[in-house]
Amino acid sequence: MPSSIGLRFYEVTVIRRADSAAVRLNDPQLVKQVPAFIADFVSHNASVTLRHEIERSWYLEEREAENTGISRGIVHYGTYGFESNFVDSRTKQTNYRRQIHDVEEIPLFYEFWCPPESDFGLLAFQSFQIRSCVTVVTQALRDHFQLSNPAYYLRVRKLMPADVKGSAYYRSPVKRIRLIKRRAPKDVTDRYFTRQGDGGADFEIAIAARRNGTLGPLAAVGDKIKPQAGGVLRYDGIEFDEALAEVMIGGRRRRVGVFGLSADTGVIDVSDAVEKGPDGHPVFSSMKTEVRELMDDFHKVLSR
Repeated sequence: MPSSIGLRFYEVTVIRRADSAAVRLNDPQLVKQVPAFIADFVSHNASVTLRHEIERSWYLEEREAENTGISRGIVHYGTYGFESNFVDSRTKQTNYRRQIHDVEEIPLFYEFWCPPESDFGLLAFQSFQIRSCVTVVTQALRDHFQLSNPAYYLRVRKLMPADVKGSAYYRSPVKRIRLIKRRAPKDVTDRYFTRQGDGGADFEIAIAARRNGTLGPLAAVGDKIKPQAGGVLRYDGIEFDEALAEVMIGGRRRRVGVFGLSADTGVIDVSDAVEKGPDGHPVFSSMKTEVRELMDDFHKVLSR
């Protein structure tokens, strides 16, 4: 989903190293319990961290905090390490020559939901186009927790459709399924046309419901689209490595990655569901509403 505003959700649990048992977020044996740790982590990362080995920068700007362990705000995520021209798309004139040490920063919504007396917490991270801060922030989260609680570790697990199939979101009707084969081999594409050049091609099949029909709820469709050995799906003799579903929620279509080898799997596309500001980025209050709706839904399912 390259030109989209996406949401990734993660489940957080605390594991005791001695016996690999999960403990509550406020287990009295923890040196620093998770709710207090979250507040400390947000405060500790309010200034810029530079990751020179991957040429990335990031810091947290907390906008709201509800009780201990609940924080939402913005991850200011930056890239640097190369020069480029900033060109006006209308006039084609170069406005600025970006230097190698200039950081291009974008705002990405985050929410940490780790209240006391809970068995698990939830995290939400926004992505913008193909950029996501998840890897750098979750790695820092795990590392920081280990420093505070060396006898435990924080397990951060991405939520996939199968994990929350009982939620309202995954009971939503599917209107279209897209099966995608990246860098399709020549024998596949040559069935339909003669490929020119050697740039390669992606191959895609779409299965759509009729105007007033659906392909069934997302959970049921997801059960039918299961990868075989090697993480691929075979359909009509062709192996596909990604599947995206378009679902109807509140009269709007949203996309979600059903399976695949890419980071898009499990990502919920909210591009058409959130309000955007004049800068092209989603409005904070709109993102908060969307995340709260989905997170409450997922929490109910995971708590059963």
